[in-house]
Amino acid sequence: MLQAWRERLQTVVRYRLIALVLLPLLLAMIVSLGYALYWLNSFTYDTLVSTARSDLALARRALLEWQEGHQITLQQVGESVEFRRALAGSDPATMQSLLARIREEKGFLFLHVTGVAGDWLFEPRADRTRSSKPSPLTDRAARGLPGTAFEVFGRDNLVREGSRVVQSVGPAGKSPGSDARALVLRVAQPVTDARGRTTMVLDGAVLLNRNAGMLEFLHDRLTGGAAQLGYGTTMVTLLLADMRISTSGDESETLLGTRAGKAVQGGFKPGQDVWVGRERLGRTEFVSAYGPLFNVHGQPVGYLNVGLPESSLRAVQYRAAGLLLLLFAVATVLAGWIGVRGMRSVFRPIERMTAVVRATQAGENQRIGALGSADELGELGRQFDALLDQLQERNRELHRAAQLLEDKVNERTRELAEKNLQLEKTIALLQETREQLVLAEASRTRSTIRLR
Repeated sequence: MLQAWRERLQTVVRYRLIALVLLPLLLAMIVSLGYALYWLNSFTYDTLVSTARSDLALARRALLEWQEGHQITLQQVGESVEFRRALAGSDPATMQSLLARIREEKGFLFLHVTGVAGDWLFEPRADRTRSSKPSPLTDRAARGLPGTAFEVFGRDNLVREGSRVVQSVGPAGKSPGSDARALVLRVAQPVTDARGRTTMVLDGAVLLNRNAGMLEFLHDRLTGGAAQLGYGTTMVTLLLADMRISTSGDESETLLGTRAGKAVQGGFKPGQDVWVGRERLGRTEFVSAYGPLFNVHGQPVGYLNVGLPESSLRAVQYRAAGLLLLLFAVATVLAGWIGVRGMRSVFRPIERMTAVVRATQAGENQRIGALGSADELGELGRQFDALLDQLQERNRELHRAAQLLEDKVNERTRELAEKNLQLEKTIALLQETREQLVLAEASRTRSTIRLR
């Protein structure tokens, strides 16, 4: 079959013209499609990276808003009538009941009323000399400056808060021997007296380990990011150092307690506060953006991570590639159809010329006629017809000349025949005369003999 097509290309102009038009067109389409797919892949990935950066920025602002919300909560508690009445009554049981209710309603890990020196107030008599982990945050609150900051609570710091807090936190890692560690949002709110002097501090902390409420809050603020672009659900994760302590998504339980890769930990360059790249978490490939979380000293204590599943990217990319491939196929077929239709104006005159040549060779009298075009092929057709007309006229002249020559030959032949006939008659007459002379001579001879 290949050999048959090769022979057609070598012997039929139509197929060569089609090949000359369609092969460069197909090659251009393939190259264009390849480049378009490469550009689409790069553009879509760049868009996903940009979306991850944008979602991380939104998550940071949402986290700051969440921090400010807890600060406002403690401010409202400190200014509430119920809290002021409990202060005025100086009843530890009433204050502890109020603090326990606020702690449960607002999601605090612990909540204390402390003196400016940091010691707990309104606690059972055995706990009145105890205090929470020292922090510059509470020192500032004692000077009248409210604030929030991320802090790491080790097992010793958690034990100071009591067994309830230790049990609430649990081990940080997956291994059975992992120590209880917690990343908390520490909130300190000064409490002033009637003269405006800071006499006490509301010291509380919100546990970030496995904090579903915080993740839901961040997700609500991320609406309009990757989800609107069709890239699937954004995964939000908090890390204590390099360990994942709170994460959303279908594989949250699997990822809790796992560690970030070395590429993430070593990916932050001096002056850079965002790392974006690919990573595999569980069974899913993500394009992730990481931003550090800083404590009150400005030191990094963990990371905020936003991840976009790459499978959704591939789904969008495949849909776009399929549409692009369909458009290229339609464009190729349309361009090929237009090319073939246009080529008919080229190979039809040639085929008509070929048919006329073959008919002329067979002795038929045909002409190309009007081709309906004023281009070179139309001029060639007209000149070819004129050449055939001249050839026919020359043939006619040759035929007339041949006929005239034949007539002359026939006339000369007749003349020669007549002359030959006359010559034959003359010869016969001479023969007859010779014979008569011979007879006369013989008669004379006999007469002579007799006379002797």
